[in-house]
Amino acid sequence: MGFIFSFIAAAALAGTTPDPASPQAGRALASRSCGGCHAIGARGASPHGKAPPFRQVMQRKSPDDIRQALADGFFVAHPVMPKFVLKPEEIEGLVAYLTTLKR
Repeated sequence: MGFIFSFIAAAALAGTTPDPASPQAGRALASRSCGGCHAIGARGASPHGKAPPFRQVMQRKSPDDIRQALADGFFVAHPVMPKFVLKPEEIEGLVAYLTTLKR
């Protein structure tokens, strides 16, 4: 009986963690790592005046441009922006989320 309960609990928990390359994981990463400076959603101002809202970045850059910039270690658009090193699946998740802002 304990084995069955453990299996069901593990299966339920596995379903709650989004794929790291999914838009949901990308939004969580953006919120956690970028939201202190950038507006990460479809509206609102960025907390840091020199950090463009992500929806504006998506108007100027293609998903491939952003993917490449992230893979290359990102370019620093302003002096206080920290350097980010992301795993390939994190890059895909972030790009997947950012693409949702183009709609």
